Amino acid sequence: MKPILLIFLLIIFSLTVFTTGCGQQSQQPTQTSSTLAQTIITTSPPSTTPTTSLSMPPLTINFTKVSPCGSYDGVTGIMSGANPANYNVVVYVKVANKWWGPKPQWDNPLTPINPDGSWSCEIVTGGDDQNAQQVSAFLIPRNYSPPKVQQQSALPPELFNYPTTTEQRCK
Repeated sequence: MKPILLIFLLIIFSLTVFTTGCGQQSQQPTQTSSTLAQTIITTSPPSTTPTTSLSMPPLTINFTKVSPCGSYDGVTGIMSGANPANYNVVVYVKVANKWWGPKPQWDNPLTPINPDGSWSCEIVTGGDDQNAQQVSAFLIPRNYSPPKVQQQSALPPELFNYPTTTEQRCK
């Protein structure tokens, strides 16, 4: 039984006892306390106890530095909205209108995230990567295995189920 209802019933019982002569039976009770309690229980409205809904901030990923076209430097970024320990970043580059990745390497596709949410990834690992036209990073759950992409005109649609950031480098 809910505490508020229990307190209410105790008050009703106390009032019934008080109005009938401090424990003496009333000659003509109109409604006994048990009948009154039953009426209250069966007709009380649903609980109106306020519920607290904690609004979580959106899960986001953003670049903080993208090296310019022709540079051999990598990219850096930041994620927010969740515990970084539960996520990784996967990065892809578009070179000569074809997507490659994940970066830095197929056998090392995941970029770990620091406790403060920051991350960095080397994107120039061979070929003409320094002239990548575009760089995309996705914030993925730790247990997700990202798809490998080699000379594809588009990234796999499944990646877009996750937060992403994309930056143009070379035109």
